[in-house]
Amino acid sequence: MNAQPGKVEPLRGFGGHRDAAPQGPMVQFLVDAGGVCVPEALESYQKGRAANDVADEPMYAQGPAAFGTASRSKVYGPAAAPSAADAPAARGPAQEGRRRGLKRIAGEESAGLHWRLLFARALLALLPINAGGRMRALTLRLAGFKIGPGTIMAGTPTITGSKNLYNKLRIGSACQLNVGCFFDLGAAISIGNKVQIGHGVMVLTSTHELGMQNKRAARQYAKPVTIGDGAWIGARCTILPGVNIGAGAVVAAGAVVAHSVPANRVVSGVPAQIINGLP
Repeated sequence: MNAQPGKVEPLRGFGGHRDAAPQGPMVQFLVDAGGVCVPEALESYQKGRAANDVADEPMYAQGPAAFGTASRSKVYGPAAAPSAADAPAARGPAQEGRRRGLKRIAGEESAGLHWRLLFARALLALLPINAGGRMRALTLRLAGFKIGPGTIMAGTPTITGSKNLYNKLRIGSACQLNVGCFFDLGAAISIGNKVQIGHGVMVLTSTHELGMQNKRAARQYAKPVTIGDGAWIGARCTILPGVNIGAGAVVAAGAVVAHSVPANRVVSGVPAQIINGLP
């Protein structure tokens, strides 16, 4: 039986959908390069098809699902159990450690972001030094800080801290803060009424425990600072964590105050020492 090249004629002697001439990719198996059907290949295909039909007959009564499973198993072999490589990989200790490390770093990098304070500073950046002092105090008060009426700020202070930032700074009424002040709000800073704070004063609440020689600055902790009513803090003073400055006290310019100062005393030096008493 000859056929034209590129054309496949139906196989004679086969009827019904099971015995119909093979179509699709099997045609390439039965037809040689010249388009002539190969008898040996046809006979082999016919025997294999008949054997499959006989084996599949009991499956028709059990429904398509059973037939399909049996047929696939016969042709392709039993379904292989999923290998360990196909299962989703469990998160190992290294991956878990990296995840925790990234989470910690993200928390540390974002701890100092306080959107109300950033917005307030952006607004106040338009003001020149020594102008709008009451407006600075009002803007920071609206941001959430406790600042009494009549307080004037010649420049916007630098304020740092992490949690509960807005509840840790309290400034009384009728205070005057000069330019360049720095408030570290690791713990609370409380400033009384009618307090005068000079240029570049730093009030610190955070420090470290003394550690071993490989890292002397060990665990960080914070202690609050209090400045009493009517005190005068000179320019470039540094007030260290845990210090209480009494009412009416005077801290001379450039002093480093490491210990509490009694009321109505003058302290000076590094570290600050009492040099005089006041009425």
